Amino acid sequence: MTELEYEKACRGSQAPVSGEFAWGNTIITPVDSYSSAGTIAETFANAGANAVTNLIPTALAPIRVGAFASATTSRTQAGANYYGIMEMSGNLQERVVTIGNATGRAFTGLHGNGTLSNAGHTTTTDWPGLTSGEVTGETGSGSRGGEWGEATNQPGRNRVSDRWFSSSTNSNRGSNDGYGFRGVRSAL
Repeated sequence: MTELEYEKACRGSQAPVSGEFAWGNTIITPVDSYSSAGTIAETFANAGANAVTNLIPTALAPIRVGAFASATTSRTQAGANYYGIMEMSGNLQERVVTIGNATGRAFTGLHGNGTLSNAGHTTTTDWPGLTSGEVTGETGSGSRGGEWGEATNQPGRNRVSDRWFSSSTNSNRGSNDGYGFRGVRSAL
């Protein structure tokens, strides 16, 4: 997903709102604490919570996607973007192809070719991070949307237009790194 696709997923056809989160307004209620993490019985200590934005003492991992949504919640209460996709502001940072450097801007949008190297890496030739015929690097990537696990993370990092980490080339893959991944595909 490119940075521009991230913003389109959040806003859809709506005009930008200054300081907006993925649900289209500036209302955010960060989770204070929760229990039964990762299960359908997940509960939150504070009513109206719609995002995970700071390190939570009871959190051992990100929350279950869609945990704020129910049959009766609004887009804001559910933390849903324009298309109903959950957790685009907070929870996990979204890996994106950046427009913040020349490598990311050179990306043409070519879909994956379905071929992996012997080491298990993609071989799509115009993807950022290509080295010696396979994508093993992070140059040309970044992240958007904020995350759950940084004690210094502020709700502002979850804003749709925040680009603080948009060209950050962090290749960490640990369980506490706060990065997610969404596979996207353009219409054919």
